[in-house]
Amino acid sequence: MLNPKTHFEQVPLDVVKKNVAGQIKKEEAAAERTAKNKDSNGNHRRERRRTEGTMKEPSFDIFAGDRDKNAVWIEAVAGLSNAREQMEQIAKEKPGKYFLFSSVGRSIVGRIETFRKLASPPTVTAAAWSSTEAVG
Repeated sequence: MLNPKTHFEQVPLDVVKKNVAGQIKKEEAAAERTAKNKDSNGNHRRERRRTEGTMKEPSFDIFAGDRDKNAVWIEAVAGLSNAREQMEQIAKEKPGKYFLFSSVGRSIVGRIETFRKLASPPTVTAAAWSSTEAVG
């Protein structure tokens, strides 16, 4: 069986001082940033960062069926308007219940239910009607 050995290397005092000084500078800079982000009441302000052109559109999942019972994932689509259009297209091609799910908000953000068009019932003419009466 191995006996683990602990070995500490002697570190020169200058190296320790340099590391501690660097850590102190980092902590002071973080404290300054925190102080700058407080308003006159001492509450934290949120910094708005400019992210024009760099933000990725959130993705939405399209499911078929009922949310609580038999939901079947179909696909993920970037952007809410794109996801709604895609869900409507799918619902036109294959009638049924569909919903959009936002994984960011963990909620359903859209639903649609379409129905199959029934074939029009055969029209009964007067001649056909009278012939059925005669048979019965």
